[in-house]
Amino acid sequence: MYSIPELLGLRMVAKRRNFRKAAAELNISASTLSHQINQLEKQLGVRLLNRTTRSVALTEAGTSFLQRIEPALDEIAKAFESANDFKETPSGQLRFNISAAAATYVLMPYIKKFIKLYPQVTIDITSDSRLVDIVKDGYDFGVRGSDLVAKDMVALPIGPNTLSFAVVGSPQYMKLHGTPKHPKDLLNHQCLRYRLGSGAIYQWEFESRGKDIKIDVPGSVIIDDDMISLSAALSGIGLSYQSEWSVAKFIKQGLLVRCLENWTPAYPALSLYYPSSRNKSAAAKAFVKMVREFPGLEPATI
Repeated sequence: MYSIPELLGLRMVAKRRNFRKAAAELNISASTLSHQINQLEKQLGVRLLNRTTRSVALTEAGTSFLQRIEPALDEIAKAFESANDFKETPSGQLRFNISAAAATYVLMPYIKKFIKLYPQVTIDITSDSRLVDIVKDGYDFGVRGSDLVAKDMVALPIGPNTLSFAVVGSPQYMKLHGTPKHPKDLLNHQCLRYRLGSGAIYQWEFESRGKDIKIDVPGSVIIDDDMISLSAALSGIGLSYQSEWSVAKFIKQGLLVRCLENWTPAYPALSLYYPSSRNKSAAAKAFVKMVREFPGLEPATI
């Protein structure tokens, strides 16, 4: 008789293409997962996976088998989610996909409030600058700018009503190199460049009186994390393009100096989003209810 853990294990290995990563997501050991797959293959009498020292991939038989059982596994998952609705106390796990800066400053006040109310819920946060398919990748929620959320998602405002950016540098940097007065002045400065999840280098965006400007800023340092860029700016390495709420405290303390304030535009607020078609667990429903009740919690200060 085939067991559900064995079938779920096969699907996770096929998705992650790695036993260790699949086992971690299933919260079991890699050896246990390997044993489950071996047992399944033994019962079926066919090899489902090709294993090498570097990768794992479905065989032709494994691909055919998984395609046939996946609809049933989806229905089983929905049944478990539906059963969860009958629990009086939210429990289980909530998975979020969000950028590192938004997680640090916007999501954390909600997480702090939520885990005090529901200590039996585990919060799993993946920081990612890429816009991912949260349904395909198994997330309960995503957090992104409201203009980036797909139309088939339910979106709720979360955090400050507007999202503004700031160009900042340390007082020492400004003293040595001068303060930019116009975005084009940045071409003569050491800027902390940002690599997007796609691999492209972000062009700093500015606006004044309806005029938009994008600057492909120069700089010796390329970073893919907002927090590292902030640390580099604080240490005087160069100028950084940051969310306003992530630098407000440092500006107030005199550790950073803001420039080009009249040129930095405001963007749509962040949204918490999730698929409208998915049956939400009791924990997910509780989190949504909290965000609806407190849509504009003040950002965290670090």
